[in-house]
Amino acid sequence: MDAQPEPPPATFRTRWARPLLVLSGAVLGLFVAWLFSLVSGLPLPLWEAIAAIALGALLGLSAGLPPAPRPPASRRLG
Repeated sequence: MDAQPEPPPATFRTRWARPLLVLSGAVLGLFVAWLFSLVSGLPLPLWEAIAAIALGALLGLSAGLPPAPRPPASRRLG
């Protein structure tokens, strides 16, 4: 069995990276929805703003997740 690599130590930068990605994703999601409403000339409904914030936060959360572990070379297909 191969030894698992040790996770990096939790520094200030790594502790705050995921929450900042989630927050920036939520803000950017709302910004994109607002720009769309500005260009289309239609007002931004509350449900659309909430959905944009939630989906942007979800996208930010998925960007902050660590990569999936890869199976050992002997178990890979191909």
